[in-house]
Amino acid sequence: MMKKNYLVAAISITFLLLSCFLNYSCKKEVDYPDQVQMLQNAEMELGDFVKLAPMYWYGSAWPVDAELDLKWSDDMYYSPERSLKMSSSVSYDTAFAYWTQIISYAIPNNQNIKLTIMIKTEDLEGSGIAMLIRADNTRTQSVLAFETTEGKMDIKGTFDWTEFSIEMNSVPDLTNRIYVFFIYLPKTTGTAYFDNAELTYMVSK
Repeated sequence: MMKKNYLVAAISITFLLLSCFLNYSCKKEVDYPDQVQMLQNAEMELGDFVKLAPMYWYGSAWPVDAELDLKWSDDMYYSPERSLKMSSSVSYDTAFAYWTQIISYAIPNNQNIKLTIMIKTEDLEGSGIAMLIRADNTRTQSVLAFETTEGKMDIKGTFDWTEFSIEMNSVPDLTNRIYVFFIYLPKTTGTAYFDNAELTYMVSK
């Protein structure tokens, strides 16, 4: 009878410890912060295969007659099969190009946001490329905040796929539009590829 009581007590203690562990684990999971991805077509895979234009990403060069090549490329990619490409064989004093995506919904006001991108370059010389996050209020036509790698980080030369990131601390309260830019700076030659982008902020589950 005593052995039976010991067995029952041991089983009860085991279930009690397991219950406490599960409750602790669940609480940890509820409180653990989660990342929210804000970008569409972040892996650059979706697009118009006739016009060779990626969805949600807009590419432009200024001036438009400059020999700056922007391409939705399947030449090189991090994953799965496409990337955004910018290249030029001519170094211009003022001409530049960029890929951009605009976020105008569910703006995380007063939250920190982080832009991350995989980049590969080939013979990229001169000023190189830059990343930029910009927070705007379109009603007042004003730029409220921006963060860029230009002047802080040299992204040029030749290197294989490498992760780069920048952060904006506390998106201004009146922001109603966020721009993400990958910029081919003036006085640059060579090729850059961009893939697997993320623009994220943290929330609690």
